[in-house]
Amino acid sequence: MDVLVHHVVFSLLCGSSLLAFVVELIRRSKLQERYAVLWVVLAVAFMTYGWWVAPISVVANRFRIGDTVPMVLFFGVFLCALLILQLSVKVSEFSLEIKNLVQEVSILKYELERRGSSVTKGAGPGDEDV
Repeated sequence: MDVLVHHVVFSLLCGSSLLAFVVELIRRSKLQERYAVLWVVLAVAFMTYGWWVAPISVVANRFRIGDTVPMVLFFGVFLCALLILQLSVKVSEFSLEIKNLVQEVSILKYELERRGSSVTKGAGPGDEDV
């Protein structure tokens, strides 16, 4: 078989496997749909990679890289860096949200304790007006 056919078959198998895995994670509610879009796009990119060999080779020659492997690795690392950046932004947002929620809970707890001590003076158990 031709090398290009091997690329196409291998990329189709890898992409199909990734797509099936993503669908299974969504089905089991392990992955939310809003994050699954990225992984579905990545799976489709893997499935179509076999047909990109010639265009990638043209781009690599245009930039005088010589071989397509360093270019593909560069794009892979670059996309991983973008994914890590996006996840870092989400973690930062969640961290700020958690901090705000903890502060709100602390304020509410303080208010309940303050009101509870003034309400329960002289009242029997179960007579709290909270």
